[in-house]
This record gives sequence, C-alpha cells and structure tokens, in this order.
Amino acid sequence: MKGITIDYSAGRGKYGRQYAYIRPAGNCHNRSRRVRVDMIGSIIQKHFPEVHYYLVNGITIGAKNEDCALREYWRVCDRELIGKPAQITAL
Repeated sequence: MKGITIDYSAGRGKYGRQYAYIRPAGNCHNRSRRVRVDMIGSIIQKHFPEVHYYLVNGITIGAKNEDCALREYWRVCDRELIGKPAQITAL
C-alpha cells in the first residue's frame, strides 16, 4: 500500500482484537485512524485509495480529494474552527 503507513498495536484490545493505525506516509498533520486488523483493506479503499496532499489554512493534510482534506482538517484543528470554511490549496 503505497503512500500509506500502517502501525500495528503491540497488544490486543477488547475481545482479543488487534488494532492497526493508518495514516498517509508523507509529512502531514493527519491523525491516525484506529481500525481492526481485519478491516484494513476496506478502510484504505474508503479513506485513502490514492493520497494527494493539500495545504488547508497553513496545515498539510493528506487525503483523496479536497472535501476529505477539509474534513480531515476539522479532525486536527481547534474546536472553534470546526465547520467553518477554509482555504484549500493542492500541493
């Protein structure tokens, strides 16, 4: 999976499930997505089928398109900026 970093948890979670943390491989401010190991393929197809990098209000975000980049920005920005429009520039 080119362009994606997958880190596996050392232990096991509730009900014995192991988890993985998925994020774009580039230098960006995305938060990792915690998923069960058996769901890795479907989550990658949903969120990161291809990774493009955008500059959203001065923060680098990796996403599949501009709309997803804005939603990812809202995951990492200050609370008062959630839901407000932002300037998006492709890198």
